[in-house]
Amino acid sequence: MTISIPESLTTLADDLREAADTARDGYTDSVAELEVASTAAGNSTGGPGLISAHVSVCDAAGTAVGRLAGVLEQDMDDIYACAFLFATTDEDAAERMRSEIPRLGGFVPYNPTVDWSVYDGSR
Repeated sequence: MTISIPESLTTLADDLREAADTARDGYTDSVAELEVASTAAGNSTGGPGLISAHVSVCDAAGTAVGRLAGVLEQDMDDIYACAFLFATTDEDAAERMRSEIPRLGGFVPYNPTVDWSVYDGSR
């Protein structure tokens, strides 16, 4: 089985994009369930402080999820760039190898079973 590094990196980047989307969508879809009515704590003296603290925690969670999704998306972009560089480097190396193959008058495909020494004395 041949493993392609660029394809593996692209798969990883796709997984990171999906994780970022899932985190952001999961929080966005559930944030309404976290809302608490201002009267939920009744008329207790600590009620308004409890509600205020709850709102602050929900806001902080939204910020944290947004930042997490942003980090995952940046990692995705960086990994896509690495995959592109791997693919480009592989193609450049393959082209250099193809151009360095000894040729006789025209195109001669590389064949490792050919004894090239009879042609140019170098192999």
